[in-house]
Amino acid sequence: MSALDSLNSFYLSDSKIEFLRSDSDKTYEKELEKNFFSSKVFNFSDSYRVLLSSSTSTQSSIEKSHIELIANKAAKKAEYLISLSQKDEFVEGEVSAVEIYLEALYKESPNLFSETFQKCWLKLYALNNASVLADFISIISAIEYDWLSDKADVLVLAGCAHSDTYVNEATLRAIEAWEQPSHIEYLSNIRQFESSWLEEYRTEVIRHIERCDELPSS
Repeated sequence: MSALDSLNSFYLSDSKIEFLRSDSDKTYEKELEKNFFSSKVFNFSDSYRVLLSSSTSTQSSIEKSHIELIANKAAKKAEYLISLSQKDEFVEGEVSAVEIYLEALYKESPNLFSETFQKCWLKLYALNNASVLADFISIISAIEYDWLSDKADVLVLAGCAHSDTYVNEATLRAIEAWEQPSHIEYLSNIRQFESSWLEEYRTEVIRHIERCDELPSS
């Protein structure tokens, strides 16, 4: 065989890689074996991606169903809580039915508690009944701030902005009870209250929180 013939190229169509016939048989066989296993790995990788995509899609569907279930349960419980709030009255030093219900709901599910509270609060705020809203806020002030978190912040801002004086007072009561340093900024930036006694109360609440913030943590 001539040197020219030994240099003829061999083309492997599946791999799109050229091998020289001048290479030894063992080298050639190793290249074919390498190509074969690379192909298998590629096919496995593709199958894995399809499986992973399917698994992710299924998981998303389950999570969506869970969220919808929570929302539906929260809507029903919020309606009951609204009804309970309209019958319940805030009495200083007494545990109300609303507080008992919310604490039980939190122990059942913090997520359900959060969703139920938010739906109830928004509907109560839209009602033309400042007395019920003020009592609800006063009752809520006994609930742990950590349970409410940003839901409490929304209540603080909306309660201070309400047109009714007693709703404003109940909101300041809740802020005082929660003793959150972040609420100082809220109180410092809201509009001034028309009532002088409310303005004095706001100042007292700010000072109270500042003193609490200065105390060394145990």
